[in-house]
Amino acid sequence: MKIKSIKFALLILLMVSPLPLTSRAAEQPASGMPGNARFGYGVRVDLQGIAPARAIQLANSVNLDWVAVDFDWRTLQPNRRDAPHWKTLDTTLKDTESGRIAVMVSITNPPDWALKQDGPDPQAVARLAIDLVQRYPNTVLALELFPHANTRQGWGAPPNPQAYVNLLRVVCQSVQKINPQTVIVAAGLTPVESNAQDITDTVFLDRLYRSGAGEYMSIVGMRLPSIGSDPLTAEGASRRTTLRHYEAIREVMVRNGYRNSLIWITSFSWDAKFQRGEAQQANWLEDAYLLMRAQLYIGAAFFDGLNPSAGKTALLHSGSGHHSGFDSLVKIIAQEYNSQTIFISVKRKPQKSSHRNP
Repeated sequence: MKIKSIKFALLILLMVSPLPLTSRAAEQPASGMPGNARFGYGVRVDLQGIAPARAIQLANSVNLDWVAVDFDWRTLQPNRRDAPHWKTLDTTLKDTESGRIAVMVSITNPPDWALKQDGPDPQAVARLAIDLVQRYPNTVLALELFPHANTRQGWGAPPNPQAYVNLLRVVCQSVQKINPQTVIVAAGLTPVESNAQDITDTVFLDRLYRSGAGEYMSIVGMRLPSIGSDPLTAEGASRRTTLRHYEAIREVMVRNGYRNSLIWITSFSWDAKFQRGEAQQANWLEDAYLLMRAQLYIGAAFFDGLNPSAGKTALLHSGSGHHSGFDSLVKIIAQEYNSQTIFISVKRKPQKSSHRNP
């Protein structure tokens, strides 16, 4: 145990001492965003899990680029007339204000009062987005709008590409007036079988583009279920969803003329039924991050999750220990930061932003 702790401490020192940290005060885009060619390493933190604030403190100390948290709208603002319950989010995000780590807030689970017949009310969502950006102006640099939007459960109504585009337009325009540095992660794609209630993610994305979403969709977000296969497994080689499902999403983007737009994988993880034991899981995680980093069109990826919560294998244990996969992640980031960050001058419209183009 002492050897493992010493090893972890050495990794922390390796991360902290040589890194040319970029302050957000310099108004440079964070890793993974349009205009920054560096891949963004992210993790998800469960606000309802164990010690979320401690998890973010640790993420900050090892110079992860991003943390993501879900804003469960139905739970945090059940009534229209009441302000959202900010306390948990305030406490959790207070240690991100130093400017080292950026935060993505995922707006999920719309309450009944914010739902219309075709989905969440764009004006209500825009007000919430403005509240988030104004409350955490130097912290929240990305907003993910309704992950799993191609499903009834994620959208709160039968999925509707045109309604999503209308919401996306209103929110983007509202947020840009408040803080132009904040990016919107759109589409909220998740792989499902097409049925009466849900729409296949590739079909949903194609319909978004055909409805005019490209103007407001510089970043396409997708959430993957737990992956049981090796990260290198090709799409179609397994009956289950593979990590490389992003290739199918990319194909739709290119076909619609948005080659320079980015994909953010806002949630991914191994399936503990197939990836058993810490050593195998740590190798899986390292392979996954290295594979995604190599794709020039993937801006950032978020492992789910960092802190322990019900039914998930976390990188941090409920006590003081941590999963060996966390060591792997720290090592990868340290190696990545040995090279210089590249910033790209963005002269095109947001959806045409350049990012590590081949």
